[in-house]
Amino acid sequence: MAYYFTKEILPFADYCLDFHTGGAQRFNAPQIRITPKNPELLKLASIFNAPFTVYVSNISKSYRTTCHKIGTPILLFEGGKSQSSNKNIVTQGVDGVMRVLDHLGMLAQALKCLKKRVLL
Repeated sequence: MAYYFTKEILPFADYCLDFHTGGAQRFNAPQIRITPKNPELLKLASIFNAPFTVYVSNISKSYRTTCHKIGTPILLFEGGKSQSSNKNIVTQGVDGVMRVLDHLGMLAQALKCLKKRVLL
């Protein structure tokens, strides 16, 4: 699955947002993880506006590394704990995505398409 995603879908993505929770026994405060010394990712992270931005090098053979190799900017949102739902963290993640989509002009474009369909 990962191979086909990487070869058939990822090359068409302009940006990626990846979401994770903490481990079974670990709670992660809501945060965006980005690679150090990347002004574009820092700007996107500030637009996402999670409570914390953490600079972390990419792990070998990870999704972030794959995106980096093909030049696709990626934000990694981490928050909460696995098998646990935290409404505050989910809200921060959703709100962050909406801010990034708005910044990229994708919300206005989606609304425009929706209005066209309603008028038809």
